Amino acid sequence: MPEEPIWLAVTLVRADTPGLPGGRGPLISIPKKTVRLATKRNRIRRVLREAIRGLEAPTGHVFRFRVTASPAEPSLESAKSELKNALVRADNKRRKTL
Repeated sequence: MPEEPIWLAVTLVRADTPGLPGGRGPLISIPKKTVRLATKRNRIRRVLREAIRGLEAPTGHVFRFRVTASPAEPSLESAKSELKNALVRADNKRRKTL
């Protein structure tokens, strides 16, 4: 079975960054150019929200999630797996910049 391409990117953003919405929850961005159908974008957003439930960002920061490719089937299991991989990639990237 061919491996699905990486479809989720995660960055950690300071909560006091200008231009951020007032809420402290995670930010989820799904560009229309990436996922054309609104119903699929909404499904991905709901599945991601469920997958990140209970995930705490460090104090003074919020997570920003960006969907970079359209997943084949946005299931909770695939979202949790991709979320875990995206957090590892983000942590490795952060460690390289230190």
